[in-house]
Amino acid sequence: NKKLDPFIGIWKGSYDNKVFEIKFEKKINDGNSDLFWDRLYGRLLVKNSINGAVVFNSMSNNLADTGVMSGFTFQRNTYMLDFVYKSECNDVGMVYIEKSNNIPNSITLYFNRNSNLIYDMSSQCPNYKNYNTLLPSNKITLTKQ
Repeated sequence: NKKLDPFIGIWKGSYDNKVFEIKFEKKINDGNSDLFWDRLYGRLLVKNSINGAVVFNSMSNNLADTGVMSGFTFQRNTYMLDFVYKSECNDVGMVYIEKSNNIPNSITLYFNRNSNLIYDMSSQCPNYKNYNTLLPSNKITLTKQ
């Protein structure tokens, strides 16, 4: 029903000394075996807003690679995408995007980290207790470019 189309394109925003650029693209009839659906994929470029250094870049990654958001479904007006960055640090979870009703050409985005972790990751992830996820857990606004 063209519900994904408003999200297609390049979006930019900033939060916590990071600049985020996300490119959402739609893949039609995606799937395997007998089940196919339309979904969004998001590639990501994150830079340090102070010195411009690249923190992370998945812009040239294949759709199945780590660091590429993979669309899942709508929950009311919010579209949900799976995201895996550093599994050893539990930087894994669901990204939520939603068209902003108040600001034209903008969406909101936030990350909900997997809360089902049942074991201690500190041996695999240095400073696990103080680890900050790549994507923000607070809602941020992204503007279409």
